[in-house]
Amino acid sequence: MPIIENNPWIKGARGMAMKSIVYRQRGGKTIVSGRPAKSSKPPTEKQLRHRERFAKASDYAKMAMVHPILSAVYAAEADAMNSAYTMALKDYMKGPEISGLWLKDFHGRAGDKVGVYAEDNIGITSLKVSMVNEAGELLETGEAKEVVKNGYYEYTLRADLPTETRIRIEVEAGDLAGNVERRLMSEF
Repeated sequence: MPIIENNPWIKGARGMAMKSIVYRQRGGKTIVSGRPAKSSKPPTEKQLRHRERFAKASDYAKMAMVHPILSAVYAAEADAMNSAYTMALKDYMKGPEISGLWLKDFHGRAGDKVGVYAEDNIGITSLKVSMVNEAGELLETGEAKEVVKNGYYEYTLRADLPTETRIRIEVEAGDLAGNVERRLMSEF
């Protein structure tokens, strides 16, 4: 797709011309492309779900742009090709990802640390670690602290865990757009 700079005839142009050429502005540049073709096939269920999710993402991004704190966060993440609105849209569409645990020297004793690897395209706003026994009873839960920006978090166990039962470690990560990922990470 051609990018045109310093051409006074089309500088700042946007929209469609001759029902076949589309002009867009991104990062102060004019981008020219062909008109997107519409499919003659009816949309699949997956496409309909994606359209619905995208519409919700668009609503979220519009709301974020009028919210003073959210708009400032997304503006700080914006760059030449992605506006604050686009960053809010992307944040809604892509939730946090929990990728693993670090349990070296973890023995279920008070003071032991559970390391969690997790990331998000804008940033994780909460990361909760829970210890659950095999009967499903919650033994301990709390927020993990960020150790490495948007990548590694640690939770420090406050009390000894019982040794006579299997323990599940469950992790829940949330982001600014309200996306949440919950995962059973380990059993010991």
